[in-house]
Amino acid sequence: VVACVARMRQGYSPAKLYLFALSAPVIAGLIIFLMYAGVLPSSQITRILPLVGTAIQILLLGYAIGERIRWIKNQKNASIATTLQARAESSAKKNFLTHVSHELRTPLAGIIGLTEIARKNPIYTDNKQLIEGIHDSAEVLLSSVNMLLDHARLDAGKWKTNHSIFSLQQLIDDTLAAHAQLAEKKSIRIN
Repeated sequence: VVACVARMRQGYSPAKLYLFALSAPVIAGLIIFLMYAGVLPSSQITRILPLVGTAIQILLLGYAIGERIRWIKNQKNASIATTLQARAESSAKKNFLTHVSHELRTPLAGIIGLTEIARKNPIYTDNKQLIEGIHDSAEVLLSSVNMLLDHARLDAGKWKTNHSIFSLQQLIDDTLAAHAQLAEKKSIRIN
């Protein structure tokens, strides 16, 4: 009874059926007690009432169990729908990131290539700062796009790992060398 009342307060409507089903044998028992105590006359109707109460209890319990099964199915379907929606959203996000990243890389490669050509042109000395700024900005943007692509690959499970022995000192030296020119332009000292 306490569980039924608690479930009704939580908004679970089949709990009312369980409560009614539980009250049927109590009413039948009360009728039997009143009949043997002499309060109610012993007749065919008073003898049949406990059986009718038991039949009502069985019917109500059967209906309540059916409602419980339907409620569980609805909860399961809602859970499946939520899961499918989350998967679709995740897939759309991955596809979007991959597509946009690839679409950005192509023009960036063109910009970087054109600034490389401009560096070799005699007008380079007149516009050195402008061309270098375009080149550096394109390199930074390309690096960001590559990180987005790496993230999309990682999410999609397409990231390939390479298990090999390497020199940490060599990796640090290569990384410092790759960034030394940019750091020098910005007057940054790398230790």
